[in-house]
Amino acid sequence: LGNSIGWVIYSSAIKNPYVFGGNVGGVLLSFFYVLSVYSLTVSEFEKLKMEAMCIFLMGMWCCVGFAVSMMQNASMGVEIIGVLANIVVFLLFASPLATFSVVISTKDSSSINRPFAYCQVLNCILWSAYGLAVGDMYVYLPNIAR
Repeated sequence: LGNSIGWVIYSSAIKNPYVFGGNVGGVLLSFFYVLSVYSLTVSEFEKLKMEAMCIFLMGMWCCVGFAVSMMQNASMGVEIIGVLANIVVFLLFASPLATFSVVISTKDSSSINRPFAYCQVLNCILWSAYGLAVGDMYVYLPNIAR
C-alpha cells in the first residue's frame, strides 16, 4: 500500500502517466488486500497493527505530498519523493527476509509463495527496463538492486 501510494505521488510529481498507470492499480489492489485480510483477522492486536501501519503510511505520504507541493524548487521535491519511495520499496523488498530465516532453520521452503516470487522478479525486470529506457534512476535503481 505505502509503496504504490509513493509511486503514484512520484509519478504525479514528474508528470509520468506510465508510472502512474502502473501503480494506481497497485493502490486499489493493496486497499482490497488490506480490507480483506483485516476482515479475516481474529486477533485484535493484529488488527491494531494493521490500522496503525495504514494510518502511518497514508499520513506520511499525504504530508510529504503536501510539503513537496509547497516547495519553490520542484526538482528538489521530486528528489525527496523519489528517495522516500525508494526507502519504502527497499523495506518492501526486505520483508521476505523473515521468511528466509524460517526456511533456513526448518530447511522447508513451502512457506515461500513461488508464483508471487516469480511475479516480483518479472515486475522488477520490467520496471528496471523502463527506468533505464527513460533514464529515471528512482525507477530503475530499486528494481535492479532487488
